[in-house]
Amino acid sequence: MKLQKPKVMPYTDHTNPDTIQKFNEVAEGYDQHFDNRFDRAEETVLFNRYGHLLQNADVLDIGCGTGLVARLTYSQTNTPKMKLTPYSYTGVDVSQKMVEIAAYRIKAPRSQIVVADMVDYMDHQCAPESFDVVTSWYFPMNYCEHEAPRVYEAVSRVLRPGGHFVNIMASSRYVMRHSHIVEANNLRRFFEDNDWYRGQIPASLKVVSITGFNFLIEKYRRWLNLCPQVVIEAMFRFDQRMGEKSGAKPYFYGIHLQKPPLDYEKTPLDM
Repeated sequence: MKLQKPKVMPYTDHTNPDTIQKFNEVAEGYDQHFDNRFDRAEETVLFNRYGHLLQNADVLDIGCGTGLVARLTYSQTNTPKMKLTPYSYTGVDVSQKMVEIAAYRIKAPRSQIVVADMVDYMDHQCAPESFDVVTSWYFPMNYCEHEAPRVYEAVSRVLRPGGHFVNIMASSRYVMRHSHIVEANNLRRFFEDNDWYRGQIPASLKVVSITGFNFLIEKYRRWLNLCPQVVIEAMFRFDQRMGEKSGAKPYFYGIHLQKPPLDYEKTPLDM
């Protein structure tokens, strides 16, 4: 499959009925747009924080796009230190073109890629408590057609007790980020700070952490692209720590939730 140069699309959420079509239009070449040291460093820092959860797990990747989580997990070329072995991988996305590319590239054992609405798939195609980990990488919940509590409800249903949900969501500051494939010029909702995110989380899921990423580093991108990969990754980690200490709003958050195990006992903080 020959992949073309990516197109740029307006950033959108589910208030735009053309969302699926827009992602179909940018599917060819989508991965090439992020094939640079800066974005690979960003993926590395994120995956080093959450990737270990996928080891030997049944993984559901909602809004999988071209299969970033699977490609990093089964890493075959430029990210050997991330190589993991989930027991199974299921990717779900509403974009037919994105799914076609993911299916073409992902040939791992016990893996499948499905064209479907992520909530409908979890509600009607998945047995209760059938996954150890659910991932939502790079903002599917920011522009899906469902409200956040509805997605969380479906995720809670398919997670096994003790299972994890790793949800990467963009903040309102994301509109300032010009290096993404999309133009963030018509944001409408679901781009908020971590207090808003915390308020959407249901009682059926406990917060493990809400971590901000990419506070300051965007403005140094041109200089960092001249640096070795290890320097970019180190700067990304430094940027994360400094941003959290200063209270600055990041471009996006990593929201790590867990479904309490069967023997979990509530504390006053859960009441």
